[in-house]
Amino acid sequence: MSDPIRPVSILIPYHNRADLTAPCLASLARFTEASQAEIILVDDASNEPFDPAPLLAGFSWKIIRNEARRSYSENNNAAAALAGGEFLVLLNNDTLVHAGWLDALIAVARATDRLGVLGNKHLFPDSGKLHHCGMAFTRDGRPLHLHPGTDPQATSVNVQREVPCVTFACVLIPSAVYRELSGLDEGYRNGCEDVDFCLRARAAGYRVVYTPASVIEHYGQATPGRTVGEDANFQRLAARWPDVERTVEKIEDADRAHNGR
Repeated sequence: MSDPIRPVSILIPYHNRADLTAPCLASLARFTEASQAEIILVDDASNEPFDPAPLLAGFSWKIIRNEARRSYSENNNAAAALAGGEFLVLLNNDTLVHAGWLDALIAVARATDRLGVLGNKHLFPDSGKLHHCGMAFTRDGRPLHLHPGTDPQATSVNVQREVPCVTFACVLIPSAVYRELSGLDEGYRNGCEDVDFCLRARAAGYRVVYTPASVIEHYGQATPGRTVGEDANFQRLAARWPDVERTVEKIEDADRAHNGR
């Protein structure tokens, strides 16, 4: 009897750091219905022992094992090629999901016309402060998180809205859109590929949306080698998208005014 198709395929690359990956998978097992999602892991040439099987009992899951390190884009594209879900969820291994996280993403996705990318609220695990509620561009064209380190209960960060871009540490993308846009650009090396995808989605007429209805915790910058190539990634992004609207200050000023009402 064939395995039933689940609505979501969750893609999780990792390199070593079982101290992060194990709690991530444990949170998935606790707060995700096995009937909703298949899980596709990418072991990116880890040299430390780690067995995910005990943490994923009851789930449909598979694993890709790389012989050599690959990029974030390459790993997610490889996992996406094996995915059978209507939606892809790209999830970093340095995250902890909360109750209802996936139900909320699916509900918003199915209620949103022309959805291309759906991001959610991220909290810093240690402080509980806001980590992510969408991103926008600075005056020099660099992508920047909106309101990092602020109160996650502030009115402005608890409104669902379209944003210029979102981080892909946890993101839902309709599988058909991912295929249409040929996945993540493998010319980037562990940085800016998420922003580039958002911009390509918007250019193709899709919406990039942030929802506070789904919440996770995210440590950030935890993968070994994460920031190698940062300058080259930004140069590639800036060359491709020289005319991005630089709206960080405008958005944050408007949000602060809204919070003060």
